[in-house]
Amino acid sequence: MTDTYTSTRQLPARELIKRNIGIPFWHEDDDKPVTYHLQLLLLEPDALVKLAIICRKRAAEHFPNPLDNRINLDYEPTPRELVNTLRHTCLNRTPKNVHQFSGFHCSYENLIARITAKGIDVEQRCLDLKLHTLTLIATYYPYLAAECKHQAFVATTATLNRKGTSQ
Repeated sequence: MTDTYTSTRQLPARELIKRNIGIPFWHEDDDKPVTYHLQLLLLEPDALVKLAIICRKRAAEHFPNPLDNRINLDYEPTPRELVNTLRHTCLNRTPKNVHQFSGFHCSYENLIARITAKGIDVEQRCLDLKLHTLTLIATYYPYLAAECKHQAFVATTATLNRKGTSQ
């Protein structure tokens, strides 16, 4: 008699480890399932700067700011822009979605939309996804680690303040 198939998606990490399935380094609680499988595209620093400038220009085309009177958008990106560029355009890239700028399958926005559509503990799961993504960025782009830590702090404290548990 053969064993029936058991989906590994919702098994706790401890069970996955017993089955010799690799666990992402950012997973903290072995009693919870591993629900985020994230990959980050690694770019050279100068390529990342160019990508951030391209993203800035594209955003200005699609969502123009009437109060912004700058003619040239080719100035040096801030660490915040670099981290946000990585989070929104370099997460879970594959050869099949390289032609898409954003909104591709398993992109950051797509994962947020799926969490929201599920409707279960949305705020906490979105926060977890953001924190895991920031941890991934800080690990592979150490020169952006301080900005990732700052964004994680802001995201965590903003959630606490919204819930009214802290001031």
